[in-house]
Amino acid sequence: MKTIQDPYSGETLAAVPALFPDVALLHVHRADRFGNCQIDGYPHMDGDIARAASTVLVTAERIVSEDEIRLHPDRTIIPGFLVDALAHVPYGSYPHECYGGYDAEPEHFTVYVDGIRERGAAAVADYLERYVYAPASHADYLALFGEARRADAAARARMLTT
Repeated sequence: MKTIQDPYSGETLAAVPALFPDVALLHVHRADRFGNCQIDGYPHMDGDIARAASTVLVTAERIVSEDEIRLHPDRTIIPGFLVDALAHVPYGSYPHECYGGYDAEPEHFTVYVDGIRERGAAAVADYLERYVYAPASHADYLALFGEARRADAAARARMLTT
């Protein structure tokens, strides 16, 4: 890792390569038909990624009217002119979280990591086969987790945000 000294504050900063992804795939809470995307909670670096990428693909928990987007313009993190494609995909970041909508499934990631520790690349290949290649649709993918687990994840998210 390289560091540089901030000429204004004198603080030592970590120097990292510039972000320039070819394709960005982002998941948002809601978007309108023009691709104006809103994120509840902390938006992390989604806006930066959208601005840096050559192509921006967005999945949204909900597609809403332009009027609903206008109610909270401060939440419009990604403007529509940056978005190349938009799809309505409820539970689109599951088993990760969608703030306020559903909580993450840490056990899922623990099983994945433990599998890699035990079996190395074979565990990655098995994971990809089961969760990426085998499901014929997003509904089939979600069925691997079961409705009860998703309901529990939604309940945990409500508990954490109320």
